[in-house]
Amino acid sequence: MKPTDLNKSAFDMIYKQFLRITQPHLSKMIGANRPSPGPWREDPRPRPLKRHFDPMEKLHQQRKSWKEEKIFDDKHKTITKINQKSDIDDLRHTYKILCLDGGGVRGILTTNLLSRIVEHNPKFMDDIDLICGTSAGGILALLLAGGYTPKECNEIYSFAAPHIFAHNPWRAINPFRAKYSDLAKQELFQYYFGERKMIDLEKQCAVISFRLDGRKSQTHSFFNREGWRPAIFSNMPKSAGQVEPDNDLHVWDACMRTSAAPTFFPVFKGYTDGGIVANNPSILAVAKAMAHHPTVTPRNVAVLSLGAGTYPRHTNVFSSATARDQVDILGQTKTIGRADWGIKQWIPFLLDLLLDGDSVTTEMVMYYLLGSNGMYHRLEPMLPCQVALDDTTSMEMLAKYAYEVDLTETLKFVDKKFGNEDMHADDTAGYNSLDNSSQYADAWERTVDHI
Repeated sequence: MKPTDLNKSAFDMIYKQFLRITQPHLSKMIGANRPSPGPWREDPRPRPLKRHFDPMEKLHQQRKSWKEEKIFDDKHKTITKINQKSDIDDLRHTYKILCLDGGGVRGILTTNLLSRIVEHNPKFMDDIDLICGTSAGGILALLLAGGYTPKECNEIYSFAAPHIFAHNPWRAINPFRAKYSDLAKQELFQYYFGERKMIDLEKQCAVISFRLDGRKSQTHSFFNREGWRPAIFSNMPKSAGQVEPDNDLHVWDACMRTSAAPTFFPVFKGYTDGGIVANNPSILAVAKAMAHHPTVTPRNVAVLSLGAGTYPRHTNVFSSATARDQVDILGQTKTIGRADWGIKQWIPFLLDLLLDGDSVTTEMVMYYLLGSNGMYHRLEPMLPCQVALDDTTSMEMLAKYAYEVDLTETLKFVDKKFGNEDMHADDTAGYNSLDNSSQYADAWERTVDHI
């Protein structure tokens, strides 16, 4: 080995140790040995397909799928009114929701799992009524609602992720800046979505974010007060709900708002990552669907929730440094786990606690609400190792691992709940005789028995 090689390896070792001590963000992924891919427009690899949007073609499809009613104005002139209710108003229609978790580069696992599902059921995406996502899952939801196939989304993720998470040593050690710039991310979203707005999407879609600027809502939501709050951007028609759709919001803008992960990317227009409040957006998706469509209830909504992979983690508070042996009044020794932690000890765990804690809680509530009806299925693959949100070097491993995940139960659920346009007879027995309040009460009573 040459002396210059020894000097370089020693410098790399010192640099990595320096980053471990000084990096201010919550990620353990240092990225010092990750080469910068350079500007994405100069990438020698061919860019994935960019879809062009024809608004007249969308209008034509809507006129074919929506019911048309002829009404007369005061002057008895016939006009055509587009009625956007369609078959969702049928009580026998199973309202199908696809929910996608956030997870950074682990989104490549989700795209490959979706590709496998579509290979099994080619009409799977066509039958979905609502796609809801958070962060990376929100980006994927918007891509799918925009007409991209799961395989095309996989190509976009593979191409874009190294540029979005391009290592910047100065940002990595700067405690007053996010770890990554969001300029490349914005350019890529603008490239793939162009000037399309939420109303131009081909499916109903909702993405989760969190508003920090404290301003009141402009879409007549129930957040009529100042202060930070969750935000759901969607193109769902107002229908029976009170919240106006975000029809005029650019799709790339919604992508930026849902994926501005704290410490990783700058806050965008007063919004940060939706994973803070709903990394698994299943509860919000069901609530949103029920608010906008009066016939959607826990009895006729089916939810397929796809996680971005998890790895079992715990914090050992019973270490020798934190455990305290105490003797009670009877002379018996008791070990009390006390972790007297400050901000320094908590920082490495905070983001993972927010994301994982929310996902587990949501999964529990969804099983209580829909699990006893068999209308909720959660697929959260157990990863072979821990993968950081920005670890682009693990993407190839994740893509291969997606084809090793057992999808037997997931495909059974898809075949049963996403394969038919109408609900099975046994699913709707006695359904029409119940009003909304009794439906909710009946669903709740049957879930309480399983708690």
